[in-house]
Amino acid sequence: MKKIIIISLAVVAMVACKVDDVYYGTYAEDYIPPYDIDWYAAADSSTNMVLIDHFFMWPEDALWVDNRWAYGYFNPDSDKMNTANNAYWGQAHAIDVVTDAYNRTGDTYYSDIMAMWFQQVPQWQYGKGEVDPVGYANNGWYNPFVDDMEWIVLAQLRMYEATGINDYFETAKYIYDSWIITAWDYDENGGGILWARNQDRSKNACSNGPAAIIAARLYNYTGDEKYLDDAKMIYDWLKAVLYVPSTGAVNDNISGGTSISTYNSAYNQGTFLGAAHELYKITGRSSYLSEAVKAGEFATEDSGQLDATGKLLKGEDPGDLGLFKGILVRYLTLLANEPDVDKSTRKKFHDFLVYNASILWTEGVIKDDPDGYGMLYTGTLDEPGYFSGDFTVNTAGATIIEAMSILQPVN
Repeated sequence: MKKIIIISLAVVAMVACKVDDVYYGTYAEDYIPPYDIDWYAAADSSTNMVLIDHFFMWPEDALWVDNRWAYGYFNPDSDKMNTANNAYWGQAHAIDVVTDAYNRTGDTYYSDIMAMWFQQVPQWQYGKGEVDPVGYANNGWYNPFVDDMEWIVLAQLRMYEATGINDYFETAKYIYDSWIITAWDYDENGGGILWARNQDRSKNACSNGPAAIIAARLYNYTGDEKYLDDAKMIYDWLKAVLYVPSTGAVNDNISGGTSISTYNSAYNQGTFLGAAHELYKITGRSSYLSEAVKAGEFATEDSGQLDATGKLLKGEDPGDLGLFKGILVRYLTLLANEPDVDKSTRKKFHDFLVYNASILWTEGVIKDDPDGYGMLYTGTLDEPGYFSGDFTVNTAGATIIEAMSILQPVN
């Protein structure tokens, strides 16, 4: 049955008394929220009342799809009745938020959702109609977009780490071994993992950054040097071809051996710095950490991902782009917690994250009728388009609020 949340969003928003909060330290120096924020309560409310209650398909919400009842997944239609769209890669980010909540609370309610999601999702739509191009058995998780599968794998590895359930790990490892690393090849682009098997030969940051993170984590879990070799190979290609060392920017893709798209995104900055950080933790090589920091500085200071103030992550369109802010925040939070990053840089990242989360919570959430998170546009709350009930935007918002419960103070 659905969980009853005692602390509503409205209550969290309206409480006037101060609340001591140990989860994030101090507020960013240039922003004082109108009230102290209890980030634990905020995360509890946003994850449940906004994300799970609006989008998770319980058995009683089931839709009749392909001659069976479909449930146990996140439906991007907030009415949970007008579409059977599975929003493949969005599933991974939403279940990541559930894993965040489980890590924060230890509540088996969240691990039960993970178990239902893992069992139900591949049975009704994923992989159907798609031909496995490399001869492996299609276990329901296959997708022609390689980066989409990578997010599913990252989510399953986190589920395994949180719960110790080996099925999550074995499935993640199978997907990586079967369909992700097999998308690496040496062609006119000099190597790299394909963005998609059913598209052109584009090699993208979005398919190589997450793959390097996966390989590094598989090495941590197995001790198999093959995975560390993979992580280094993928990262080295990404750094050599799409990373700009003078600025810290990560370009989007290369095709045809020479055509590089300089489009920049929070997605690519986040996964590049995440991969560099993972490799630093394994090897202790300082260049990995400096490259992670450089990419983080670009994302928080110089990139086109910020609004006119240069402090706030700007709004993205609904759909795929809605997830991008959450990706950056997830990996930047881990880097901000890294003790080997110098204190001033950690403080800079810390304050950037707190500033964005505080603006989101105090100005970007409808608390008396929680239909969604704001798009983080600048301006007043009554601006058209400021709020969005979009699944991806809500998922990124919940990711940002959950991140505050693990962000460490910088003293």
